[in-house]
Amino acid sequence: MAAVVKNASDSDSTQCVVSETRSRGLLVGQSALARISDSENTVSGFYNRLGTSWTFKFQRSGREMSPEHLTAEVLKSLRGDVQQRLGEDLQSSVITVPAAFEAKQCAATKKAAELAGFTQCPLIMEPTAAALAYGFQSDVTKEFWLVYDFGGGTFDAAIMKAEDGSISVINHGGDNYLGGSDIDWAIVEKLVIPELTANFNFPGLSRGNKKWRHTLARIKNPVETAKIQLSRSESAFIECKLKDADGQPVDFEYKLTRNALIDLAEPLIMRSIDICKRVLKEKNLGPNAIEKVILVGGPTLSPYFRDILKSNLGIQLDHSVDPLTVVAKGAAVFAGTQRVEGKAAPKAVAGQFDVDLKYKSVGADLDPTVRGEVKAPSGASVEGFSIEFSNQKTRWRSGKVPLKQEGRFKVNLLAGKGEQNVFNIELWDATGGKQTIVPNTLTYTV
Repeated sequence: MAAVVKNASDSDSTQCVVSETRSRGLLVGQSALARISDSENTVSGFYNRLGTSWTFKFQRSGREMSPEHLTAEVLKSLRGDVQQRLGEDLQSSVITVPAAFEAKQCAATKKAAELAGFTQCPLIMEPTAAALAYGFQSDVTKEFWLVYDFGGGTFDAAIMKAEDGSISVINHGGDNYLGGSDIDWAIVEKLVIPELTANFNFPGLSRGNKKWRHTLARIKNPVETAKIQLSRSESAFIECKLKDADGQPVDFEYKLTRNALIDLAEPLIMRSIDICKRVLKEKNLGPNAIEKVILVGGPTLSPYFRDILKSNLGIQLDHSVDPLTVVAKGAAVFAGTQRVEGKAAPKAVAGQFDVDLKYKSVGADLDPTVRGEVKAPSGASVEGFSIEFSNQKTRWRSGKVPLKQEGRFKVNLLAGKGEQNVFNIELWDATGGKQTIVPNTLTYTV
């Protein structure tokens, strides 16, 4: 079963933010986010720049880092969190990427993983991961889901199709400049800045004015905090300590209401809905053809956000899996189907039998074929021996399959959909005595 490992801040998620300290050290995640007002030494939004020549220069040290190196710092942080919590030094990782990622962006992602110390890094598209987290396995001939992913800085919509035991993305669309951060900036530009310029000494305050870059960075974090609070209350206060054009301190406080937030957010949400409708239209699919909409991304936690989606899409929404961690959980499900390259299989010791298994750990077949060869200790004979497989959950058994010459065998298993199938492996000698075999289980996912 997939489970989220909390980070060093005891949180389920780690922000893609990197900051350089005075001692030239690098901070990642929440501790880096706390320094976001120091915009010359703190950077975010680099993930979407993977595969480009863009670099960020930390003013304090003059160090320049590419998107791959910055992303690697985040991956190193996650790897360290797992080691701290579970005591395991990860060498392999599954990484999710947007459906719209091109080959150069995928290659850059793999490079970041390599820089972070991962020797194996299969990629999976984020909508596919989200569908896996929901157990997207259908018993009907054909079924469609819509994955709605409204992240911090990007939006993606993807149609998932289940047919003949397999799932795939059949169409997708998105906007790399549409996300929760745009709602934050709408609050800053249309509510906070007018309030500041009307009542305090902040001439020319705007996003395009470098003079006020630190001031706006200091404002944006409490704006995001207030926006999140409005998911549970009708109003929230934006509070921050600033300095005006003359360097005089300003204790700023602004009451943000849910209605005001909805007025600003709705046009942005409607942009995402228009993309969803276009993606559906391109495949001649109406709302009635879609079984459900899977919600992904922190902004979709807000009730008002969901109300706008439901009334305009006309499709049932499903947020039963946490939208913040649904993609990560799906990636973990996928990881469970992968074999780690170069990892030595357990070896039998004296008196034990070794089995060399040949099979696909993931596939569309409900009756996958497994081939193998049993090797006896010290080259002893396996004449008259038989091997048996049993599904741990369903109790299905293959029956005792006689070993052929040199211990070879072939057997078809019976697997269930939508989950990992774990099969016990048992070896019997010619007199019916049970022998110890290594490995004694195998895992297969439909």
